[in-house]
Amino acid sequence: MPDNAHLDIFQFALLVSDYDEAIDYFTEILGFDLLEDTDLGSGKRWVRVAPAGTSCFCYWQKLRTRIKLDT
Repeated sequence: MPDNAHLDIFQFALLVSDYDEAIDYFTEILGFDLLEDTDLGSGKRWVRVAPAGTSCFCYWQKLRTRIKLDT
């Protein structure tokens, strides 16, 4: 890539263990805007957040099972 090239990220997805905790963290701690929080039923939600003043957004999928990491 040329030295003056840049990459724009429009959207990305994250896995979360709890929607409400993730909303609180992203909006209260990181200062993101909550764009959408739609209940899809069966414990599923469509949640989108974005850094303030950008066109980039993040959407989430809830983990179905806990992941255990070896430390």
